Amino acid sequence: MGTPIAASDLTWLLMDRPTNLMHVHGLLTFDRTPDWDEVRAAVFERVVSKYRVLSQAPVRKRRRWTWEDDVDFSLDRHVFRVELADGLHETLRRLHVLAVLLSPSTDLTRSGICS
Repeated sequence: MGTPIAASDLTWLLMDRPTNLMHVHGLLTFDRTPDWDEVRAAVFERVVSKYRVLSQAPVRKRRRWTWEDDVDFSLDRHVFRVELADGLHETLRRLHVLAVLLSPSTDLTRSGICS
């Protein structure tokens, strides 16, 4: 049995449509290339572990919505790494990362880690 979804979260969830995507994304940039395993561990510890709902999925049973553990949860589906050849912010602006993130066929709960 899952945790009931709060009204504010349910509103957000029910507004999601292919033409009105409701998602949250983030981008981390670094002056030097960090150790990827340390970054992943920090994201899991400081974000996913703190906000358990990030590793859960909304499930509708009859007329009730609940958050239930995502048995297929993988941090790799949500956090990915992009290395810029020259490390310039202008290069980052030219990337089409948002176009990929906003594609309806893409998992919209991903965050980019750029170094």
